[in-house]
Amino acid sequence: MKKSNNTVFWNKIQFRIIILLIVVLLVNSTITNFILRLIDMTGINLGMIGIWLNNFMNVIVATTIIGVFLQYFVIKPIKTMESKIRDFENNEANVQIETKSKNELDMLGNRLNELFTYIRSYHDSQQEQINLVEGKSSTISNKINQMTDNVSSLQHHFETITASSQEQLSAFEQTSTVVDNMNGQFQSIAKDVDEITSSFHNMRSNTEEGVADINDSSQTMVNIAQQSQDAKNNILELSKEVGKINEVVTLINDISEQTNLLALNASIEAARAGEHGKGFSIVADEIRGLAERSVRATERISETVEHILSNVDEIAKQSEDRAYSIDKESNNILAINNRFVDIKSTIISNIDRIEEMNEHTKTLTQSSNEISDTMEQVTNNTEQTTEQLVELNNTVSSTLDEMNKVKEEVQMLNQSFKKIR
Repeated sequence: MKKSNNTVFWNKIQFRIIILLIVVLLVNSTITNFILRLIDMTGINLGMIGIWLNNFMNVIVATTIIGVFLQYFVIKPIKTMESKIRDFENNEANVQIETKSKNELDMLGNRLNELFTYIRSYHDSQQEQINLVEGKSSTISNKINQMTDNVSSLQHHFETITASSQEQLSAFEQTSTVVDNMNGQFQSIAKDVDEITSSFHNMRSNTEEGVADINDSSQTMVNIAQQSQDAKNNILELSKEVGKINEVVTLINDISEQTNLLALNASIEAARAGEHGKGFSIVADEIRGLAERSVRATERISETVEHILSNVDEIAKQSEDRAYSIDKESNNILAINNRFVDIKSTIISNIDRIEEMNEHTKTLTQSSNEISDTMEQVTNNTEQTTEQLVELNNTVSSTLDEMNKVKEEVQMLNQSFKKIR
């Protein structure tokens, strides 16, 4: 595919060069003919000089036109590309060649942009690898230093032990005792770590249950808040309905007053009628008494309604306060839930670390057991141990030398990567 694209690219360049030459020849021929026509119009016969002049003009005009075309369409874009390449070499960020058309030089610019992008990506990847290698080499160097110190210390002990077989036996017995103590301590640590791991698992379970309980409590508080809001709305509706009762009581009071006035007028008219209006007067007195009782009843109803409205307002205020308190407590419960989630994450992280530590402890216990077995065997074979210690001392010395060489090589590797950076 790339080979096909390259073939198309060079075919396009050849085609444009041919077109350019044709245009140059046409323009050159036009300009030359125009100049020769001007000379002919003057009536001057140049003869052989005219032929040489024609050829000279063809060369000059063609060269000028080709130079202009090359300067504008080739040299200028190439200079721009060369400037961008120089900027890229100077480590300037985001170097990009602007392309406006789709000719071959712009295609070349696009290829350079792709090359810049690839080089930047490769440089970033290489830098990451260098940083990684530097970090690893530093870690290896530190570990080698620790191992070198340990081996040096071990070599010193071996040399001391080799000085005397009696001291050697005593030292190995002490070492065996220390290893046994270490083994017991490692086993105790492993047991404690198992208990801690179990405790953290229980804490995790309790925390998860606490999170579930808090979620249930939070949902309950939300439901209570909704119920409180509904109760508040119902109380407000009740207040409106009680207000309507007050309006009805006012209407009844007005009717009672009108009835009382009408009864009074009826009593006056009955008194004027004399003996004929006596029965009507009794009815009017009863109506007036009933109207007065209605007025007193409506007054008591009004007082009761006012008292109810006051209580309703107080209850509405209390409901609003409770809703605010419930909402606040709900937010507090959510905050507690978030803290429980953080605690759960911390516990899970600690469980992972403790399990990892437990694995290391088991490995150390196994190594300690192996060392203990070896030390017992060495203690039971003192003479063989002396020879083995001599060989082991030589091996440790050789190992120490090799580790120093490795350390120097790691340092040289680290320095070489710093030079690459």
